[in-house]
Amino acid sequence: MVVIGSLLRVLLAVHPLHTSLAQVSFDTRARTVNVSLRVFVDDFTRAASTWAKGNPARMSAPITGYATAAFTLREAGGKAVQLRSCGEKRVGDLMWVCLSGQMTKTPAGASLISRILFDQFDDQVNIVQTSHDGRTANLLFTSDDAEKRIP
Repeated sequence: MVVIGSLLRVLLAVHPLHTSLAQVSFDTRARTVNVSLRVFVDDFTRAASTWAKGNPARMSAPITGYATAAFTLREAGGKAVQLRSCGEKRVGDLMWVCLSGQMTKTPAGASLISRILFDQFDDQVNIVQTSHDGRTANLLFTSDDAEKRIP
C-alpha cells in the first residue's frame, strides 16, 4: 500500500491535472451574461502570450483576447455573444478572469464551448457551470467536444 501511495504521488507530481472552471450566470430579464473563469496563472498567461503573438492586433490585451477566443457563447440561432473584460483577479497560483456580455435573447436554446488551454494540453478538461432562472447545469469539455446546448 505504501508503494502504491508513493507511486501515485510521483505520477501526480510529474503529470499535473489540467483543468479550468467557468461559472456562467445569466440574468434573463436584463439579457446579460457574466462569466467567471478560474484558471492557473502560469498556464493561462503562457497560452495568452502565445495566442497574442499570432494575433498582433490583440497584443495589448492578451488575457482577454485569449479568453474570448477560446470561450464562445452563442444565442439560439447561432449569433455569437460579444464578451468583454470586466477584470481579472490573481490569488496565488489561480486567476479569475471576468467576462460579460449583452444578449438579444434569453439563454433558452443558447450553446457554448470552452476551449481554454486545449492548445496547450492534450489532457485539458474544462468544467462549465451555468445558472439561469433558478436552474443550474454542469457541462464538461474535452478537446474532442463540440458546442453544447445550455440546459
